[in-house]
Amino acid sequence: EEVLALALAGIASDYPDLTVERVVEQGYPSQVINTHAENARLAVVGTHGRGAIARFLLGSISQEVLARLATVTAVVR
Repeated sequence: EEVLALALAGIASDYPDLTVERVVEQGYPSQVINTHAENARLAVVGTHGRGAIARFLLGSISQEVLARLATVTAVVR
């Protein structure tokens, strides 16, 4: 929760019309993201931009989210 608060610090003052839902939840990341995205107009996930071999060895949460799209999803790097 502390890391989330630090990451979002200043966002509300910079973008007063933006609604940010802060959620800290345990579970498998792609499933948790898609569960919350079912009621969202847009889901945004980040990617490290790893190559194919690293993605194969480490997996990719953003790729898993895209495989089970719950809403319009943007992957940013």
